Amino acid sequence: MQLEDFMIYPDWVGRMALLPRYNWKGRRSSGKKRTLAKDILLGLGALQLVYHNFGFLVYGIYIDGSSKDPLLYLSEWSTVVSMLAFTIVGTLNLWMLLYNKPQIEEIFQDFEELYKYAAQKKYRTQQYYEAYTRYLRNLVVFYGIAIVYYNLLPFILMLWEHFLTESRHLSYTVQSNTWYPWSVTGSIIGFSAAYVQQATSCQIFMVTIVLAQFLVNFFGTQLEIHFDGLARQLETIDARGPRAKDQLRSLVVYQCRLFKVADRVNSMFDLTFFVGLSASALSLGFLAIQMTTLDFGSAVKNFIGLLIMLIYSFSMCRNGTRLTLAVSLGNKFIK
Repeated sequence: MQLEDFMIYPDWVGRMALLPRYNWKGRRSSGKKRTLAKDILLGLGALQLVYHNFGFLVYGIYIDGSSKDPLLYLSEWSTVVSMLAFTIVGTLNLWMLLYNKPQIEEIFQDFEELYKYAAQKKYRTQQYYEAYTRYLRNLVVFYGIAIVYYNLLPFILMLWEHFLTESRHLSYTVQSNTWYPWSVTGSIIGFSAAYVQQATSCQIFMVTIVLAQFLVNFFGTQLEIHFDGLARQLETIDARGPRAKDQLRSLVVYQCRLFKVADRVNSMFDLTFFVGLSASALSLGFLAIQMTTLDFGSAVKNFIGLLIMLIYSFSMCRNGTRLTLAVSLGNKFIK
């Protein structure tokens, strides 16, 4: 087994967003050559995601504050705040993945060199690999279903409006309430343009937050493998042996290198963790308000957003905890 085997799902998810592939010295496969068309499409997708931040803010400005129904006014603002939290998290993760690409590849290079050492010592790599791939596979299935559900919602709501209500006119409601410089309601062309724009930004948003979590999980799993192996080697040192001192010295050097890599991983994800958890907590609260104050159709539309943020928050906390525990395991045994 090679380090690259752990990159099956991160590579696949990265391709879904047309993100550049992570390469490092020692990686066996070079991947397909990056084309200009992919860069252009990625740039357009990123611009659409960034526009969503602006569109939500403008939509919030135009909310009618003279409404006599306070719950309706509150729900409208809840929509703006919750969806803005979504797009901020997605934009931040996209920036982090692109801006820190050289640093991420350097960390991959460090793990490649450390992995060769782990292979020689016969660490429990297969056991960690199976748990790692099982978790990532479940996340891929969930987020894949979420993307399909989110993008089918406008059509589901139109069918519900047509067959289960007395309305004779379709409202052409898009996935989320966003301001556009053209008419969306009542216009097939305007609805189609807004739908494609939101579907594209949804794809970029979902894939970037998934890939960021996959990388955290990848780094955490690698550190678990090495610190677990380090602990086992420390336990097996024979203090009476003539080479015990040299063995301990080499393991201390090995541990110090692991700590340096762990510090680099932590520093790279600190900002995204803080903003992500803060935004998800804010979004969860306002999504809950929307589901209890609006009609059934809006509740169905907001349910998937609530579920996405719950899974996202759980994934961040889980991966961060495992990363912290992996480092503390090595620190415990060296003391």
